[in-house]
Amino acid sequence: MFQLWRDPDFTKCLRTLKISYSCCIVNAFRFYSRVILLLLSVIVVTTFILLWTKELVHIKLVIGVGFHQRIFDSSTVLQRHLDFIREDARNLEPLIWDRKIEKEPKTNIAFLKVHKAASSTVQNILFRFGLRRNLTFVLPRPPGFYWRNVISMRTSVSKRNVISPPTNKTFNILCSHVIYNREAFRSIMPNSTKYIGILREPHSQFLSMLRYTNSRVVFNKGTFGKDPIAKYLENPSLYEYKDPYDSYTNNRMAVEFGFPGHLFKSRNMSGIQLYLKELDKDFDLVMITEMFDESLVLLKRVMSWNIKDIIYASLNKNRKKHEAYRWLRVSAENFNKWKLLDVELYRYFRKRLFERIRQEGRGFKQEVQYFKNVQRNVKLFCDGPERTALTFDKSEFSDAFQVSRHDCWLIGLHEIKYVDIIRYKQYPELGVPKELSFVDYNRTIGSIIT
Repeated sequence: MFQLWRDPDFTKCLRTLKISYSCCIVNAFRFYSRVILLLLSVIVVTTFILLWTKELVHIKLVIGVGFHQRIFDSSTVLQRHLDFIREDARNLEPLIWDRKIEKEPKTNIAFLKVHKAASSTVQNILFRFGLRRNLTFVLPRPPGFYWRNVISMRTSVSKRNVISPPTNKTFNILCSHVIYNREAFRSIMPNSTKYIGILREPHSQFLSMLRYTNSRVVFNKGTFGKDPIAKYLENPSLYEYKDPYDSYTNNRMAVEFGFPGHLFKSRNMSGIQLYLKELDKDFDLVMITEMFDESLVLLKRVMSWNIKDIIYASLNKNRKKHEAYRWLRVSAENFNKWKLLDVELYRYFRKRLFERIRQEGRGFKQEVQYFKNVQRNVKLFCDGPERTALTFDKSEFSDAFQVSRHDCWLIGLHEIKYVDIIRYKQYPELGVPKELSFVDYNRTIGSIIT
């Protein structure tokens, strides 16, 4: 046996077997290593794709909500649609960290006041802010339009329809009704002005405008049949002015945002989108009525204001109970064709608002909730028994502040009264407006103006 180990042929054979065995082990190790690496790569790539797809779906849900063209009840389905938009905006996942809020408040602002879109409520906020800081407002030149808070319903601002600023002063705030025009606005407002607009969901804005104007389309059912709105939408041009600038119901939001006249006739989509992009460059923020609190918090951030500056009470709401209008499919389709400019305007800036919220950082949702709590407490205080003041402690969103009974009164003051007070304050040489005869001077002139 020992001689077998010494046999050269046997030794050579054994050495060959060992080498073959080692090669098999090495090759097997290499094979399984490659399989494991391949599986790991598949797992990593699959995970990445799933996460990426989830984010795309989330973004699609956020910004891709289509406009209603189906049968819906304006008090139920439409409201659920708007509630979905509001809830979606609250739960948006931020893309960046909170930015540092500037402490110095900005005082130059041009607000485009759009009919039946909660614009009077925003205007009240601006009136209070400006009066508290002795700022200068753009006011209509008397006699002007028959409403004292309207500069013009057909044209933009000019030297002919606004009073020049007092000596050695420049305008700070523009918030009366007027048509937007870039060059006209910039000709009277400082370079540092922030431009703010507001829009409302077109169906509800249209219905509100019909009721606001006491339209015969709504109330004269003897002429228009059982469904006067559907009848009107079959051929609106039969009942409308030829010039959209004379109408309250022919894409009025687009009129007030200064859309070129030829787009109302051509309805050219490329032209509409081009003008929307121009507006997007001009405006620092376009608020959405259906997301009013979120919009106000954005306004606060754009202007570097405090929470107290944006407290509000809903003004000029139609308090009459109206039967909910049920939109049929054909009526909704006719509406979207007739109000194409308003629909595209709203859709564009609603999407932009969602994008803006996503960029505001982790604290935005919490600040909106804090603001809602402040609003709730202020309403209870202002509607409740006589207490001298309501105090809010300092928070991460605001310095400490108080709301007084006088603040409650100012929050609910009508815009016409504000215009008269501001006119007397800025231009005392014009005399006390006769319309102020019913106002308590000690309460108004004494405590607001001085």
